[in-house]
Amino acid sequence: MKRIIALDGIRGIAILLIIVWHYCSNQAQFESAGYVLHATKLFWSGVDLFFVLSGFLIVGILLDKRDTSNYYKVFYIRRFCRILPLYYLLVIVHYFREFSMHGGIDYIKDNIGSLFVYLLFLQNFLMAGFASALKIVGTATTIGPHWLGVTWSLAIEEQFYLILPFLVRFLGRKSLMIVFVSVVVSAPFFRWILCEEAAKVLAIARSDSILIGGILALLVRTSWFLETCKKKYNSLLFFFILMLSGTLVVNFTQSKQGDIFNHLWLSIFFGLFILIPIVRHDSWLTQSLENSVLVWFGQRSYGVYLFHQPVSGVVHQFWHGGPPHFSNLIEMLPTVISLLITLLMTEISFRYYESYFMKIGHKIKYT
Repeated sequence: MKRIIALDGIRGIAILLIIVWHYCSNQAQFESAGYVLHATKLFWSGVDLFFVLSGFLIVGILLDKRDTSNYYKVFYIRRFCRILPLYYLLVIVHYFREFSMHGGIDYIKDNIGSLFVYLLFLQNFLMAGFASALKIVGTATTIGPHWLGVTWSLAIEEQFYLILPFLVRFLGRKSLMIVFVSVVVSAPFFRWILCEEAAKVLAIARSDSILIGGILALLVRTSWFLETCKKKYNSLLFFFILMLSGTLVVNFTQSKQGDIFNHLWLSIFFGLFILIPIVRHDSWLTQSLENSVLVWFGQRSYGVYLFHQPVSGVVHQFWHGGPPHFSNLIEMLPTVISLLITLLMTEISFRYYESYFMKIGHKIKYT
């Protein structure tokens, strides 16, 4: 499948949702902050949008290349070159800072885990287990050092990367569809039996998001499905608007992360969101998603995602000696500075660091 620029725009929307959630919804403490939080209750779902999009793209690549002789080699080398250099740099800098500062800055200090846990992408298991233990003794839960707090989602994706290539290689498309649908249907059950934190961070509990993307990748590679969507485009658009209306209802009723059903609803909605620009390249929605600002954020979303929390923690700590928060426009200044620094660091990283490794990965071709 050819590269679709609108998907970069969707990725841009995902990272903007997360930025607003962490930089505004989680920090605002002024008198009318409740209204802001109420309106942005679901903005954490940018992670779910990332999951659906990742499942769609990764399963699509695997399906297209499943018969190549160097299938595993190229896939894992390219994933290594895209994910690990920046991630490992962040992890190593964090632990170097911990050791050199003897505990470091209060807000971003390490309070859970070890270096090897993060190097092996096992932090989501540790976070889930630690949360369960704290729940038993009646203590507030935590997801580890704020510096690396967002990396639980990377751990989920990496764990799926260990399984998906083998499933796609050895199962036919019908069998693959059955497996994907079965796991998607099972995900709400696992969220129901797990504690709240485990339901957020374990791969089995968040599998519906990634595998709905995988189901979409299977469907768009069948001619009858795409032709039907093109012929029934108005019906598809109506269904999308209907799901959007339902998402607004979810925002004001069941907006909690780890909820039994809302992740499934959001994943289906995001799947439709991704499907529309694939079906109609000339639609108003597709053209809106190709906006240069959205595409810029989408192409650099990985760096923004990894940088934004550490930068915010450091800036706020040095500015007023506490965790990120603001109660007026003046106190909002460190948040604005954090955003500007994050974007600058992201651009430098993307141009001079990440791109270097991505070029290395793409020199190896599927044969």
